[in-house]
Amino acid sequence: MKHTTKWIALFVCLAMLLGSVPVFAANGQDMSAELEAGDVTLTTDGDYYFHDVHDTRNQIIVADNRTVNITVENMSTGEMDDATAPLILGRNCNVTLTVLGTIDWKSGYDYSGIVVLESSTLSITGDGTLNVTSGGRGAGIGGYGDGNHAGTIIIGGAVAVNATGGSNGAGIGGGDSTNG
Repeated sequence: MKHTTKWIALFVCLAMLLGSVPVFAANGQDMSAELEAGDVTLTTDGDYYFHDVHDTRNQIIVADNRTVNITVENMSTGEMDDATAPLILGRNCNVTLTVLGTIDWKSGYDYSGIVVLESSTLSITGDGTLNVTSGGRGAGIGGYGDGNHAGTIIIGGAVAVNATGGSNGAGIGGGDSTNG
């Protein structure tokens, strides 16, 4: 009886401990529920996983000076507000974006589909399909209007990337009145 009571106490303590620890998927910390609830700002270097979030208007924002690995799987945006984008890299960021399944992202007007500022690097990899479109004046991936020049964009692996710029924006590179 004493051993049974000890085992029960151990399992209760373990369950309480696990209940207070963030959930980690094989691809990093699962942040999907947070993205469904609102914008998510990544302020800590690490691995993050977003999946099965559809018709969202919320953004993934990588804070300045961060190195993160983001895995996205089967996601889409709804109608985004002006000057918003599904993924925004701050300044001096190094981000690896792993694409699984199909991703359909479109920014609001005056932004890139994925914002990569000139001091940042985005490496896209995986075996899925990334469809990204600017809502206007921005590149599909890169810079956007009024002097927000594009950073470094690297595409590797078996990922298929379909990037469409908005008015006066490249598919990948510079947006309206910007270099890329």
